[in-house]
Amino acid sequence: MSYDLLALCRLKGVSWHFLAREAQRPGGLERLLEGFAIETGPEAERSLEVIRRADLAEHREAVTRLVEQAGAEGVRLTTVLDPDYPANLRLVYNLPPFLFYRGELRPDDAYSVAVVGTRRPSPEGLARARKLARLLAAHGVTVLSGLARGIDTAAHESCLAAGGRTIAVLGSGIRRIYPPETPASPSGSRPTVRSSPSSGPTLLPPSTHSPGATWSCRGWTRARSR
Repeated sequence: MSYDLLALCRLKGVSWHFLAREAQRPGGLERLLEGFAIETGPEAERSLEVIRRADLAEHREAVTRLVEQAGAEGVRLTTVLDPDYPANLRLVYNLPPFLFYRGELRPDDAYSVAVVGTRRPSPEGLARARKLARLLAAHGVTVLSGLARGIDTAAHESCLAAGGRTIAVLGSGIRRIYPPETPASPSGSRPTVRSSPSSGPTLLPPSTHSPGATWSCRGWTRARSR
């Protein structure tokens, strides 16, 4: 069933956010495949018109190859149809229909705080970010951030050094680690490359040409600090 959802996402002119909202409703994916939906409005109408004209066979084959290749590289997939899809993201209106990730998704990641900020922080800003991430780790709160230089990197480093759990949300694609000089954690692993249940997963938003990392961080967490 999740392959059908991804096949629909391959159609040009279809709103991914509309697909995600409709697919997670009871019977939603079946309605979409038939060219119908509960949701109304211009976004829904444009998307349904495309779906009604589409032949999904080729797209299903492409999706199957993509997911199999990703699995061979240790990359996992979750969609709005799956029980492990992040609970907080389901509350976002423009939620992503799927996420590719490395590592492990856990229910307690719902208790998380995003620590994000500038790539050129002041020494005081870096110190505050590190202290906040360290305190969150001490209280068992998952820290989410991007993987940019500056505040994002400092938050991950400090949380991991304190034995906490972090989640890195990438906007560059899950095969491309950016920036390339991303430092290793105290254990010697780079959380973007070798995730573990303790360090947390690395996520890829659906589109690397949209502000996916930003809305994934915002939607996943109960609070943000920047």
